[in-house]
Amino acid sequence: MEVTEKEIQSFQEVIRDYSEYDFTDYSLNSLRRRLTRILLEYDIEIDQIISRMRSDPVYMEKIVRKLTVHTTELFRDPPIWKTIRSDLLPTWSDKSSIHIWHPGCSTGQEIYSMMMLLDEVGMLEKTQLYGTDLNPDVIESAKKGKYKYHFNQHYLENFDKVMLSGSGSSTQTGTSNRNHHKPWKRYFTVNEARDSIRMSDRLRTKPVYKK
Repeated sequence: MEVTEKEIQSFQEVIRDYSEYDFTDYSLNSLRRRLTRILLEYDIEIDQIISRMRSDPVYMEKIVRKLTVHTTELFRDPPIWKTIRSDLLPTWSDKSSIHIWHPGCSTGQEIYSMMMLLDEVGMLEKTQLYGTDLNPDVIESAKKGKYKYHFNQHYLENFDKVMLSGSGSSTQTGTSNRNHHKPWKRYFTVNEARDSIRMSDRLRTKPVYKK
């Protein structure tokens, strides 16, 4: 099932004209892949989707949510975060207040990563953080600050690489070692039995989230 460029343009136009969203500058290939998945999931033709989106705002919102991508993780791409810590944050140290906006915040891991860095350099208290996303469901997940542990054990490795300037190997040598090496406990708790990583209340209540 191949979605043509003309069909994608029609799809973009109906979103722009009948909603508050605008996907006209979105990657054509990305839209084609996601639209193809939607068509297969609903076993429907693109013209049927377009027609219904014109008359059904709830359906429009449902389709828009399916278009958005929510891939994220704690300290994703550690070298970038190390650069933020060493090169960017020091340039803000003399500011009396700082405001940071995370557009497309998804389920919040990027915001939590930033707060941990800010806290480490003594700048968290004077910083206000804002997170926005098109999808209110992921915003609610960000507010909860709770993630699967077994699927995301590399979060601990990423933390070490950024916050301790280490290789991250110390969190991968087994449960007994992790019991003695928990610098991340200042910011989140790990419950292996309940398969959870939960951010501290101090971090969870600080950001302002908006759709």
